[in-house]
Amino acid sequence: MAAMLITIINCIFGCFLLFLASASEICPEKVIDGTYSRAFGCPRLSDTKDDEYCCGNINDTLYCCKNETASVHYQEKLAQAKIHQNNNLGLVLVSAYGAIVFMLFLVDWISHFKVYKKRKNEQLQD
Repeated sequence: MAAMLITIINCIFGCFLLFLASASEICPEKVIDGTYSRAFGCPRLSDTKDDEYCCGNINDTLYCCKNETASVHYQEKLAQAKIHQNNNLGLVLVSAYGAIVFMLFLVDWISHFKVYKKRKNEQLQD
């Protein structure tokens, strides 16, 4: 039983080390002008260990490089962030709606205490 537990722990530890040693980025597969290019992980065996990022034009040749800002995945993240920055109308509308609901809540709360105070004064006078 103990040997089996040690084997499982070694397997988990080995998988963890394999995960750490795995590719930093994966260059996607693509078809350009009828030519199929397989996906590959960076760094490849022919690259240096510092070439961790998939660079190049997604519609052209992809290669591994050292510069994260030149990465295909980094450029996609920047493009998505720019799209989300331009959609501020929804944020403004939801904020305005929330402010209106909050003001209605305050008006209701204040009126409740005015009515409560008025009733309390009437009960004391009786």
